[in-house]
Amino acid sequence: MKNILLIDQTQSTQKAISEIMVGYIVICAVDATTAINLASETTPDIIIIELSLGGHSGMEFIYEFRTYSDWQNIPIIIYSTIRLEPSILQSKAWQNLNIGAYLYKPESSLRALKSNIEKLTNIEQ
Repeated sequence: MKNILLIDQTQSTQKAISEIMVGYIVICAVDATTAINLASETTPDIIIIELSLGGHSGMEFIYEFRTYSDWQNIPIIIYSTIRLEPSILQSKAWQNLNIGAYLYKPESSLRALKSNIEKLTNIEQ
């Protein structure tokens, strides 16, 4: 069974994603520090993150997460209420972060999220 590390402060989002991801173990964190600790305990197969977090932002988490050599190839999906500009999404710095997908919550369904998760977790590493 594959592990999803979901980093989102909203309980309704945590519940909705946990319910649609049957066959996956969804581990939830509400902040970046907790997420790093959870990833250390059980290496996730994929990460889903909201960029708007208390304390460290989601982007700060991603930058820190990518500094660990064991975690550089773990797919990350940004599922966020923050809209990123196309110039950011096309930048070299963004490409270096190896983001598997960026989904803007108000315009993305849970079905689209699930599809991206399945696509990224079925790739042989």
